[in-house]
Amino acid sequence: MKEATLLQQIRNAAGSPIIIDRWVSIPEYNALIGGVSDSQYLFSLAADCVRPKTWTMGQYFAFVNKTAATGIGVGSNYLHIEIRNDNKRIWYY
Repeated sequence: MKEATLLQQIRNAAGSPIIIDRWVSIPEYNALIGGVSDSQYLFSLAADCVRPKTWTMGQYFAFVNKTAATGIGVGSNYLHIEIRNDNKRIWYY
């Protein structure tokens, strides 16, 4: 539920829907695509979300960076957003 709450926060702030490209993976699919064994997708704690149409990537990143997200992967038009009990990490694709 933490991730769903965070995604709803983003949607409310953007004032528009967000497209979720990936949110949950079953262990078999995760293994098939070479995912790590403790992938946050397995616990519904990670999502890849396309930039809301109402924001630039800079606005999108700035907002998410101020939330409970502890992992942010920055792509060309999407963010990988995750919540884990860890220090905040930011990386680029």
